Amino acid sequence: MYSHFQIRILTETCYDGFFVWKISDISTVLDAAMSGQTRSIYSTPFYSTKYGYKMCGRIYPAGDGKAKGTHLSVFIVIMRGEYDAIMSWPFRLRVTFTMINQAGKEDIRDSFAPDLSSNSFGRPTSEMNVASGCPSFCRLVDLLDFNRGFLKDNMIYLRLTVGP
Repeated sequence: MYSHFQIRILTETCYDGFFVWKISDISTVLDAAMSGQTRSIYSTPFYSTKYGYKMCGRIYPAGDGKAKGTHLSVFIVIMRGEYDAIMSWPFRLRVTFTMINQAGKEDIRDSFAPDLSSNSFGRPTSEMNVASGCPSFCRLVDLLDFNRGFLKDNMIYLRLTVGP
């Protein structure tokens, strides 16, 4: 018998390198981050293909590093997966982050090609590699400005795409 959590993971897992992360109750998430209670949160895992790389998203709602307190930081985390033995290492797929504008205005988008010399993209030797991404992805003032259209009904949507 599957638990509620296991069923949620099974139904929310994507196998095409295209993952939309709905982050609900963002005001509480931001408050916890600003107070230092929770520095970051992780998405459910997703895969580049059905038998591909396993990864998840990680955000620092109140920023990370030099962006702390001013930006939402977004990262990709390569995870130990069931098919690692047959994958080509290091991970070489382009990573794109998109903050979806819920008002139909312009999205915020940033992408990068993996640094092949970084341990973040080698075959995982533990459950998760070190995260890699965009520390200065979205200014908090833009995220929280209702007129900009990213925040609606206290939720945001972040799309993570990996592919050639």
